[in-house]
Amino acid sequence: MLSLTVSPTRDQPLTDQIVAGIRRQIDDRHLRPGAKLPSIRSFAATYKVSRFTAAEAYDRLVAMGYLQSRRGAGFYAASTTPAAMHPAPAESHQRNEQLVWLIRQLRATDGTAMPAGSGTLPSVYSNKLTIY
Repeated sequence: MLSLTVSPTRDQPLTDQIVAGIRRQIDDRHLRPGAKLPSIRSFAATYKVSRFTAAEAYDRLVAMGYLQSRRGAGFYAASTTPAAMHPAPAESHQRNEQLVWLIRQLRATDGTAMPAGSGTLPSVYSNKLTIY
């Protein structure tokens, strides 16, 4: 089913090795859409890695669109192509620029306004704090 090489002596972290190996197998069609992957415990035992490492790798692959998680049933190779789920690079770059602009606008202050989410109370309230 899975043929991965995971080695703790490589420079690459174990989680990254697992993610790259499973991605490659899905991209090369060695794992067909809907194919069931081993459970996290089984994977960890087979490849001699921590269950936390295996779980993190599976979670990353789910977030990237390569795997689908079915509660109580396990993990399966995704039925859609991950490339189709993500916008084109130009669209992604433009969206990143918009997000950066928005974050800068939220953080910008002229000295009189308090930035949202700064975690501080206005000076008006600092002396009149009542705890019930």
